[in-house]
Amino acid sequence: MQGDPVIRFGKRVRELRDSQAITQDELAHRAGMDRSYVGQIERGEKNITIKGIYKLASALGVRAFQLLD
Repeated sequence: MQGDPVIRFGKRVRELRDSQAITQDELAHRAGMDRSYVGQIERGEKNITIKGIYKLASALGVRAFQLLD
């Protein structure tokens, strides 16, 4: 898949969050992150750290690699 990997990552996070019918607020709470930061990640505005990837994966109940394409 081509394109900016930060944008692709954000789209994947949103896709998984939407499939579980949880809000950005809920995901942020589960991951111990600020809601605005989660929004920035989903829009591809922030380049998340490895630790952040693992926090989001845990909050979504998936393995970290499942957030990557």
